[in-house]
Amino acid sequence: MAQDFSAAADTPLYGLQRAPLPAGGPVHLPAGSRFAAALLRWLGWQSHFSPLPGTHGLLVVYPHTSNWDFPLGLLYKWSNGMPFRFWIKDSAMRLPLMGAWIRKVGGVSINRKAAHGVVETTIKEMRSSPFFWLVVAPEGTRSYSNGWRTGFYHLWQASGCPLGLAYIDYGKKEIGVRDYVLCSGNMQADFAALAQYYANRRGYHPEQAAPVQPYQKPPKP
Repeated sequence: MAQDFSAAADTPLYGLQRAPLPAGGPVHLPAGSRFAAALLRWLGWQSHFSPLPGTHGLLVVYPHTSNWDFPLGLLYKWSNGMPFRFWIKDSAMRLPLMGAWIRKVGGVSINRKAAHGVVETTIKEMRSSPFFWLVVAPEGTRSYSNGWRTGFYHLWQASGCPLGLAYIDYGKKEIGVRDYVLCSGNMQADFAALAQYYANRRGYHPEQAAPVQPYQKPPKP
């Protein structure tokens, strides 16, 4: 699928700062899979992809409420020629055969109990790689939770890289990323803006979508 080089400058960002394109222009990706693009169209999905503003960055995908998000996301990745990596819980990587396949298509194992260590390790890997874009589902689960896990935010802030605002919208049958933004360092303000940005996006199970706010660990009974 060809990249959409039409600027998304008219999209409201609710106070978030748009990531500028580099002086040499946007990053060009390899040609995507025509088969994957055709399959997405056959399934009734519209796909949107604004060009990357650099060789390093993050993508958050919201909402994430269904197992169907994973194959749709892979079709989108392949149709746009994206050599992206993605965080996935370490238990999935231990599955026989499946774990090896997930690793091959870009999966990066994450231990949720050691989130800060994961952030530090990821930043080191990012800075040592000529190209590194990481996809994160910040809800951390397909079930309802009271907010987004903040590991992505700490990585976004510490790396200084742009954040792509990706979506899988089952209401409109749209999948894509149109906008890339920079971290202000004010978590509450950034989350408030992200909540407005994603307000009209609908997951497969809308009732399971987490509110766009920092996750709060429930008090012990």
